[in-house]
Amino acid sequence: MSCLGSSERRCQLDGTGEGLRLKAGVLGGLSRMEIDARFRYYFQHPWSRLIVAYLVTFFNFLIFAEDPVSHSQTEARMIVVGNCFSFLFNKYPGLGWNILKVVCWILAIITGLLAGKFIFHRQLFGRYLRLKMFREDHGSWMTMFFSTILVLFIFSHIYNLFLLMAGNMKPHMVTDYMGIRNESFMKIGCRGNVDGRLRHCLDGQVIDRCSAFKQMKSSCQSC
Repeated sequence: MSCLGSSERRCQLDGTGEGLRLKAGVLGGLSRMEIDARFRYYFQHPWSRLIVAYLVTFFNFLIFAEDPVSHSQTEARMIVVGNCFSFLFNKYPGLGWNILKVVCWILAIITGLLAGKFIFHRQLFGRYLRLKMFREDHGSWMTMFFSTILVLFIFSHIYNLFLLMAGNMKPHMVTDYMGIRNESFMKIGCRGNVDGRLRHCLDGQVIDRCSAFKQMKSSCQSC
């Protein structure tokens, strides 16, 4: 665009203002990138992860000590998980019913593992939904675990149908009552959570990754 007479100076000033705005925008973008990089560095640092794991362990102990359910003597009741626990570990009627029950939960476990691997993980999450977190074999064990719980829950109701057809077997039917006290169940849950957190804290691979984060820190400082 050409400028004539007194408007030439005005055009130059407008051009300078646009340059300053462009420069300020570039600097602002660089500063945001630097803040994002530093936040990512400190958020993913192994020491941050260890501190969070220890804090979770401490608060779990605190909740366990203060929660009245942890000292309850009533029977533990939990939907889905309670059915699976009862299906696997208690309420065996005896005689041939024990064989039928064992065959049912063995079939349920095998079906759940196969369905989790080939239907949920590979077909649903991998090909249909195309979730990156489930690419290749990533997350397959977690998917198989939850699908096994789901299939066990379904097979427990199928087993209950056999008991209903037999008659007079209501005390042996699988329900969400686990057959253990809330006190014992809370101890098991707390112990499992603490063991998992300590396994994470004592994992040598977490500490070994410090070198990778040091390299990331040097790249952040060079920004």
